Amino acid sequence: TYNISLFPAAEMRKDLKKRRGQGTYLKLAADEPFDTFKAQLLVKIDNEMKPATISFDNYIVSFTIPRLSPSPLAITNQKDYDELIARVKKAKDLTATVYVQEMQNVKKV
Repeated sequence: TYNISLFPAAEMRKDLKKRRGQGTYLKLAADEPFDTFKAQLLVKIDNEMKPATISFDNYIVSFTIPRLSPSPLAITNQKDYDELIARVKKAKDLTATVYVQEMQNVKKV
């Protein structure tokens, strides 16, 4: 299970303590490929944030896992995703928090 915190670009301009993300979750099997993770994350982004254009390249995606990976680690490719899966499997509750931050200068697709 992935707890997802979505932060639009407007929120990222605010002071860290004043930022308010939109929360949702995603359930995927551990053997799902990175492309499936990306596609499902983009569905969540589209449903919650309703961006004009939708592209994974328009977001900074990172994850944390309580007590195992408390500092955010980037998820940009299959290798990063594999690391996320490996760390989630070590966690007691098999849950990670995924942070999705919309970039200020969104790339048009």
